Amino acid sequence: MYAELIRNRAFQGSSQNGQASTVRTTDFWHPIGNVQLSVEPSSPALSPSLTYDLRIDVPSGTTGPIGFYNDGFWGFDVDAAKRYAASFSIKGAYNGGVTVGFNNTLSGTQLSKTTIQVNSSDGVWTSVHPVVFQPFSTPGSPNNTFTHVFDGAQLAGKSIQVNLLSVFKQTYKDRPNGVREDLAASFDGLESTWVRLPGGNNMQGLSIGNEWHWDRTYGDLKNRTGHIGTWGDYQTDGFGVLEMMQWATDSNQTIVLGIFAGLHIGGALVTEDNLGGYVDSTMNYLEFLKVSSPS
Repeated sequence: MYAELIRNRAFQGSSQNGQASTVRTTDFWHPIGNVQLSVEPSSPALSPSLTYDLRIDVPSGTTGPIGFYNDGFWGFDVDAAKRYAASFSIKGAYNGGVTVGFNNTLSGTQLSKTTIQVNSSDGVWTSVHPVVFQPFSTPGSPNNTFTHVFDGAQLAGKSIQVNLLSVFKQTYKDRPNGVREDLAASFDGLESTWVRLPGGNNMQGLSIGNEWHWDRTYGDLKNRTGHIGTWGDYQTDGFGVLEMMQWATDSNQTIVLGIFAGLHIGGALVTEDNLGGYVDSTMNYLEFLKVSSPS
């Protein structure tokens, strides 16, 4: 349901041999020009929750455009009739334009082009707030990438770091950090009157410590650590408790609240002696929803 289009947006984890892992990689990211990409422990970090970043090393003597691109989740469905919003955080000395946009991998056609002016410094994170744009071409296939392009001459012999790179397609009811219009519309077509949240497998988790923790899934995205997911990839927890409740409210659903009962998918059980903390968390969860959920 979550409308984020960038895959591995904050370098929180990866899939290793089909299993979700906290191993950080450059998966789904590729260089543009003669630059080297690597994932490194970030100092200073963007936040205590997002402690790794993507480092771009630019060789001396570089000229022309350089940067990187993302594969998305099996490509990007680009629609010129819809709005998109791009954002990212950057660290490193750079004063100039960052041109972002979609490109078709089959024809090489540029599908959108938006230049964002950035003035960033070494050792300090600069957050670029969402910039809204609209593609000028609909390719009719998902064989597209999303690019970030910099002035190579300005960065020659230097490095920059980026984190929390994000692209959202126009969301259901235009909610920020919201859900996909197409899937939400399909759900509406079911004419359902109730929905259980969160999903069962995601709520249980594979092992102790990786179950659903509601109190780690709200607030600024840079403060969401995420957790090892159940479907072979790392969960960002961007689709958190309030996003779920907002979608259910927008869809006129009665919410049946799923509660973790101490059993993990892998079979591990929380002992009775340790269950009290989960009970307390559940009571806090209910109190939080009473005062925070959309009305």
